[in-house]
Order: sequence, then C-alpha cells, then structure tokens
Amino acid sequence: MDQRTNGQNNPKARNHAYKGKKLLLGVTAFALVATPLISFTGEHKASAATAATSQISTISKFVKPIMLSGSSYINLVDASLVPSDNGQIAAFTLSIYNGGASELNLMDYWFRLKNSVGGTYSIKTAAADAKVTKVASKTKTFITVYAQVGEYIKLSDLSLNIVKFDFSAANYERSLGKFTFPTAFTNVTAAGAIKPIYFSNTTLYSKIASATVGSSGDDTFVTVNFVYNNMGKKSVTLSKYKYYIVAAGGEMYEATPEDTADLVMDPLKRKEFKLTATIPATVKTTGAKLVIVKSNGEDATINLPVGSYQIQFGGPTTSTATDTFNYATSNGTYQFNLAQLTRQPWGTQDVLSARVRITNKSTTSIAIPNITGYFYLDDKVKLDFKTVAADNTFGLNAGAYVDLDVYAKLPTNYSFTKAKLIINDQKDDKTSTKAGELLGTSSQTAIPVYAVDRNYQIARVGSKSTATIKTVNIYNSTTSKVFDVQVMLTNNELRTITPSNLVGYFVNENGDTFPATTNAGEGNINPNNKSLISFTTVLPQNYSTSNLRLIIGEGITDTKYSTGTAVPDAYLNTVKFNLPVEQRTLSRLKDVPMLNYKLTINKFTPNVLAPTMNLDLNYTLDKDMTVNAVPKDHKLVLALEGFDPDEGKTYTYYSEDLDIDGDKDKSLKPGTNNKVTLTKDLNYDTFYGDYVYYARIYEVTQNSKKLVAEQEFRWFFENDWTKENSTASSN
Repeated sequence: MDQRTNGQNNPKARNHAYKGKKLLLGVTAFALVATPLISFTGEHKASAATAATSQISTISKFVKPIMLSGSSYINLVDASLVPSDNGQIAAFTLSIYNGGASELNLMDYWFRLKNSVGGTYSIKTAAADAKVTKVASKTKTFITVYAQVGEYIKLSDLSLNIVKFDFSAANYERSLGKFTFPTAFTNVTAAGAIKPIYFSNTTLYSKIASATVGSSGDDTFVTVNFVYNNMGKKSVTLSKYKYYIVAAGGEMYEATPEDTADLVMDPLKRKEFKLTATIPATVKTTGAKLVIVKSNGEDATINLPVGSYQIQFGGPTTSTATDTFNYATSNGTYQFNLAQLTRQPWGTQDVLSARVRITNKSTTSIAIPNITGYFYLDDKVKLDFKTVAADNTFGLNAGAYVDLDVYAKLPTNYSFTKAKLIINDQKDDKTSTKAGELLGTSSQTAIPVYAVDRNYQIARVGSKSTATIKTVNIYNSTTSKVFDVQVMLTNNELRTITPSNLVGYFVNENGDTFPATTNAGEGNINPNNKSLISFTTVLPQNYSTSNLRLIIGEGITDTKYSTGTAVPDAYLNTVKFNLPVEQRTLSRLKDVPMLNYKLTINKFTPNVLAPTMNLDLNYTLDKDMTVNAVPKDHKLVLALEGFDPDEGKTYTYYSEDLDIDGDKDKSLKPGTNNKVTLTKDLNYDTFYGDYVYYARIYEVTQNSKKLVAEQEFRWFFENDWTKENSTASSN
C-alpha cells in the first residue's frame, strides 16, 4: 500500500540512543478491556469454548470502525509504541473487511498520521504486508502500518486519518474518518491479561503466565514464563522476535528465550517458554514491563512492536548460595548439588575443581543442561571455570543424575576462605541463563586421604573402573633414586574401554610436592581385566621416602577426560593414598615379580669353558593374562656375583638382560619347567673357594636398579632349587 504524505516529524523529538545493553525509554502503553474467553492453563490446545478468568486486552471500547462503503469497513485492532534509535516507532494493526461483491482495491485508500499540534509523519506499510493491495469479496485481512515519531510522543497525541482518493473532492482526497485515543490510553497489557496478536490467517493469544525475580551480588535475575496460544486454523511462524525487560525508569535489557530459533505455532496449540534477563541490582524491578518486537523484513534498522505486558512478580526470591539449589525450565526441574570441592597441585599452579551433581526432579526424561560459569572467591575474584563434557549426553531419566566436573587454575600461593560457584545454563554461543549458585569453603578443598587397601573409584558411565595400590619400589643409581608406585586399574564395565589417563603427584607432610611420571601400557581393557600403571619420580639419593603419599586423579585435556595419547593439562577427582612399605628382597629365586609376570628358577647350572659360560636354566614363568596393558620401561637383569668376605667387595662375573616373553631364541616364555641356555663371556675367569657366590635378579627402570631376589649357587654343578622353593612356598 503506497503511503503518500509530505508531513514532518515532531520538532520537539530528540534523538534516542542505545548505550550497550541499556536503553532509556519513554514507553507508553496499551488499553485493557476484559472479556473472559480463553484458557491459558492445562492442555497445550486452544479452545474458544473454554471460559477462564483471564482477561483479553482490546481497544474496541475506545475505537469504532470506519466505514469504507455500506458493507465494507476498516477497524483499528492494535496500537503500540516502542523505542527506536531516533525516538519511537508507532505501529497500528488494521482489520479490513470487504463486504462487497467485488475486490476492494486498497490503493484507493491512504493513511495520514498527525500529532496534537498538526505535525504529520510519514507512514509505511510493514514489510510482511507490503504486497497486500486487494481484499477479496466477503473476506478480512490484517495489515500493519508504522511511522517514526518523537521520543516523548504518547498515543493520545496521535490520530490516524483514513482518506480515499477521489477526483471529485478537493485535493482529490476525501476524509473517511480517523482513529484517536483517550488521554489515559496505554498500550501495556495488564498483569494477568491476554493480548491478541493478529495475522492474516490466524490470531494468537499471548500472556505472561508467571514471573520471578532473584538477586545475587551485583545482579538481579528476571525470569518470565510466557505463553502463546494459536486460536486459528493455520500455522504461523514468529520470525525474529525479540524480548526486552523494561524497568520503570526506562532502562531496557534483552530477555533470552530458552530456544532462540523461530517459533512455529500450529493451529490450536499452546506454547509456554521461559525468558531470562540479567540486570544490575541497582535497577528497581517494580513496575517493569515485558516488551516484544519483531524484525521488519530486510530493514534491520526497524523493529515493529508486537506487545507490551505489565510484569507482576510472584514474590521476590533472593538467590542465596548454598550447597544445593533447584532450577526449573520448560523442560522440567533440575536439582544442583555441590558433591565435591578440591584443590590439588599442578606444577607451579593449583587446580581448583568441583563436582556438581545434577538430578532430574521431574517425572519425565529431560536433557542435560550445558553448564558454564565461574568461581567467585571471597566475593572478590572471578575465576572462569571449564566444564568437562559429560560421558552421557543423551539425557536424564526421571530421578536419575549425572556428575559434571568443572575446574580452573590459580596460583599456588593464593588463599581464599569462600568459593562460590556461579552456574549458568548455556543455551547457545551467545545466550546463557543463570541457573543458581553453589557455595563451598576452603576447608572443603582438602584432598581425601585413602588407606593403602582402599580402592579409588572412577564411576563415570562408560569408564567405570577401580584403581588399587599394588607395590612400592625404590630403584637406585649413583646419585639419585627412582621412587615407583605401581597401580592396578580394573575395568568394571561390561564392555571394553579405553582407560582413563591417570595423573599423579607425590607429597609429604611438609608440603614437598613432586610430579609423578605416569607410565601405562597402550591398549584397551576388556571387562574385568586390568591395566598396570607405574607412577615414578626421581629423588635425591639421601631423600627420605618414608612419609610420601601419592595423589591420583583423572587427567583432563581441555574439556574432556584424557584417554589414549591425549596429554592432560589438568586433573580432577583426586585422592591421596597412604603407601605400603617397599617390597623386600626375596631370599629365593621364586615368584620374582616384574609387572604382570612372576619368574621362578627351578634349576641352575653354570658351566664354564673359559672365557665363555653356558648357563642352563630350568624355569617357570607365570603371566597374568588379565592384565591387558603394562608399562614398557621395566626389565629384569640376571647377575652372577662373587662376594669377597676378606675385602668386603662384590665382583660381577656375569650380567645379562632377561628377555621376558619376547620373540628371540633365548627369550623366556610363559610356561612351567621351560628350559633355556644363556651363553656369554665372563668378566672374570678365576673362582675362589672362600668367595660366596650369588645368583641375583635385579629390576631396572630409568637407568636405576633394585635387587629383587638372590640365592647362593655353586659353579659347575646343577643347583636344583626345586625342593628349596617348595619348602619356601610351604613356609
């Protein structure tokens, strides 16, 4: 519809500008008249026959139709003002009925918008209605026209004039009538009332179902449950709608819906959803309104008004940080609980981590929220945390829960008393809603201390496993020693898993902290099978290890639990293990342990034809086949040594690495009473009768070794230890 006017804007109007998220408004509002007509509760299906106590907002009491002919008329069904960058947008929705026998040509009719002092405004048709130029016989259509007006204009200052093109009239225009508004006219829908929204083929009813306000620190959190109800027989798409909370002082803050996609309203369907906004605590919420606007097609500079609604909060709710809170959405209700808060060493920093348990308190399944947020230390220091992705992202059944871990890093020397977790529900890349707050204290951050025989549990779905302390060994070199703790990780799942990458640190009672090198074998673990993991650190030779404890946690790479070749950059869910005493040296070459093997030498015959020795071994090698992955930096060394009691010196006559379960001819294979001959030149070819000779087995790692087992032997004879080993076993 072509709108032709040469009117000028109100000279008193002033520029109107956005300042960040805040916009100073002069919002006037919309008239209310009540007629009980439609229910906004119960089933998500509209029914015009259902009576309700809700009121419908309409302007029919103040505005009467303007006749275009004896059987056709035009009626004003909605009028609104919303702020814009240069003042306000005044919008008018018109219902046009053609009662004639032929098409009604809208090009014959023009609109003139005037203010109280005679000023005029340029009228345009909304982009969605721009192509509506005719109304078929016996049909009705809706169109919206709008104009830019001044910042302080009220609807009662405006009149919308309807004129018809007529060659017989002066200036070729004939006035048909005008729509005016009473002085007290307002376009704000009263609290609890229903506002119709008109489309060409259907009508939606809308209202605020409920609203709450909560506060915490510097912020106030507004939540509005809003309802659309399609009363028509056709679907309608609410494209590019935006929602704002407008304070009584005119400040405007965008309210975010749970789903930011365009909303499709099918016939006779009801949709309730949540809008949330964060505003400064200094801005009062008394008298706040919800304002809805929509995009005017391709013209991104114009937002047309949809409706304005008075907000009546259902009582103030101050968000107080505790160790639990409930969070309700249109999907259902979640309960958040602070299950664990710990602080563990990480190089020159510490990792502050929290485990948040989210329980579905609804009666149906719901999706797992995507949580983001930060630690707020002593209400002063903000520390953004990372959220580790949940293993189960499919959803939560009624009553079920999921544990989510969050973490951040902070300086080792930074101390705090109170740690508040600000939890947000991240809707998309740009939109989040505050869910609530959880409170912890520094006294909770101590790492739990486990006894030697206690299990460390990984309870995550798909990764359930148990870690237990197996052995402690100290390997010595000339200037240092390697402190080694071996841990067995058992797969508790019903299927094969890729084991979690565990991270370790050694600490003592004085606070000395040593990062542990984790050495785990590659490969997956079958159900009820195991992986052997070695945690080691290199210490000075004279450093006491009697009070060392091992911290173990699950490795994290960015926002995922570390598995395979992923290198952890943090760790969570830590415990601190008391450690057993070091394994003693065995006095028999029986059941000599090395990773997942046990070696027993049954018979031992050293035959010498100088300078070469042939060493005949009868041995038993047991292998724990349930251990699917083992470290690769451990080996056994067999040495023949002679001790000179007069000088107190020990001489190594022979030393050779034992190839355990390898593919060489002289490899020791798993089995019972196996035989192998080892051949090697001796270091010395003279044997003394007063020497005491020992066959010794050393375990070696990181160029450091430990004597694991020893037994006296005689040269040139078969040393049959079967009986002695049997006696040792019985003892």
